[in-house]
Amino acid sequence: MMIGKILWWDSKDNNGLIKTPDGSKFYFDKSVIGNIKSDRLKAGAYVTFEQNLKIKNCLCAMNVKLTPAKSIKQVTKKFEQAQQLNLLEVSGAA
Repeated sequence: MMIGKILWWDSKDNNGLIKTPDGSKFYFDKSVIGNIKSDRLKAGAYVTFEQNLKIKNCLCAMNVKLTPAKSIKQVTKKFEQAQQLNLLEVSGAA
């Protein structure tokens, strides 16, 4: 299971992008959000998801789930730590 942050969600077209701590961007649409009401999908919301490996030439998410309110702090911290670690690796400091 991966964690990510919604970059944007277009409620008219029912699709959006999720950004992972390493900067990868995953496309997702209404078909992979299960019973989440699309009005709850906002930029900045944290989600867990899996990569859909059946779709080639595109980073696509599947099984997208909003982070429960009780887990927001923990997931936010985990996301930010992974992001910082990635920055260190990219800069060669790690």
